[in-house]
Amino acid sequence: MQSPSVVVPSKGGEYLRYLLPALRRQTILPREVVLVLKDCDARKVERLCTQCGLHSVIIEQREGHVTRAYEMGRKAASGDIAIFTDDDAIPPERWVENHLRLHRRYSSAACISSRDIILGPAEMGLKIGASRILPRKVRLPSALKVNRWIRLIRSPPHPVMRRYQLGLYLSKELRMVWGPYLPEKACLSTPYKGVNMSFKREALDLMRLPEHPLVRRGLLRAAHRPPAHTEGLRLRILPRQPGPPPQQREPIQDLRPKGMG
Repeated sequence: MQSPSVVVPSKGGEYLRYLLPALRRQTILPREVVLVLKDCDARKVERLCTQCGLHSVIIEQREGHVTRAYEMGRKAASGDIAIFTDDDAIPPERWVENHLRLHRRYSSAACISSRDIILGPAEMGLKIGASRILPRKVRLPSALKVNRWIRLIRSPPHPVMRRYQLGLYLSKELRMVWGPYLPEKACLSTPYKGVNMSFKREALDLMRLPEHPLVRRGLLRAAHRPPAHTEGLRLRILPRQPGPPPQQREPIQDLRPKGMG
């Protein structure tokens, strides 16, 4: 029986009141929720975990950015599988179950992550509400396609990222860049997404998440770069505005699943 840990970095903690109940409703409960808190009231968060009936491991982060939080969570997680997400995400009830199932199915993969397409209505040139679900096969405006080819020339990939230059890649300036093939054509793309990824215990013990002084996002390094299988895993992202419960508000992103209900 696999024993999952869920790792959540949180700054401010205002959205944990939505995330934690969603974790409590999982068909397979995590053995622990590792919360790496920055600028949060740890006691208040601990009470919220108790109210939700979740075993929590609370770590206070005093310096660094999200990459440091990932590394702190990686070290603290004790489960066979560690699943990472953001504090403003609302996972569906089978989210943990699906991660565990995919790790059993792809036994040689160290990481399971999302390959979802994230496009907002404005990016698509559509005058629709943010909650409208976009079709899986989307076509980008020609101007946006041209702009992405120009961006590839202006922001070439870092030498270690050349094979990913048609998808999502890290530039020489250490910035994440969307390549020209996304989202219409199949291409290699950096597979790890902090909002929706999980690692086997063996990979966690090998990998490190060092924080680069010029980058606030993660740079994954490992003794052997862990192989990853990308699979659509549905997740909803809350808008960055406090307000009513999730069922009464519109999400700014709806990540559509691929090959999974």
